[in-house]
Amino acid sequence: MVPVKKGQLLIELALPRERCQNCSAQINKEDKYCANCGNKL
Repeated sequence: MVPVKKGQLLIELALPRERCQNCSAQINKEDKYCANCGNKL
C-alpha cells in the first residue's frame, strides 16, 4: 500500500492498446480485422 497525503489523487493507467494502421482505431491484439474499418490486421 502506498501512503497518500491529503488531497492527492492516485490513478493506475492501463497498458496502451494497439491501433489500426489504416484508421487509428483501438484494437485488441487477438483481433484479425479492425471492427471500425474492416482492415486485415
